Amino acid sequence: MANPGTRGAVVPESLGLLGLARRAGAVRTGVGAARTGIRDGEVGLLILASDGADGQLNKALRLAMHRAVPVRWVASREGLGMALGEGPLTAVAVDGGTFAETLAARLPDRREDPGRRREESGIDAGR
Repeated sequence: MANPGTRGAVVPESLGLLGLARRAGAVRTGVGAARTGIRDGEVGLLILASDGADGQLNKALRLAMHRAVPVRWVASREGLGMALGEGPLTAVAVDGGTFAETLAARLPDRREDPGRRREESGIDAGR
């Protein structure tokens, strides 16, 4: 079960686990790679950034829902990319298995409102 208290934030333990999953070759980065992995039946978890573009999020989300792949959320593209040593990422797919199961249990299953997050941080929500 996801931790509802995180409000979309990636907990530090999950960041480390996501990096470990990448080193094990169990991570696909970006919407295109995630969609390919889902179509091929190899993905056990889709992680999306709440502040990603709606069009990109919807592409990945629709396919994940159609294929019954669990979806979890993080607060930002920057945080998701940083966890993997990359630039901002909208989507990351984790291959099925222990990594996917553990991350699914640790990450929230609801999307944080990116506008509210900007307002709370003092960033202009209109941008």
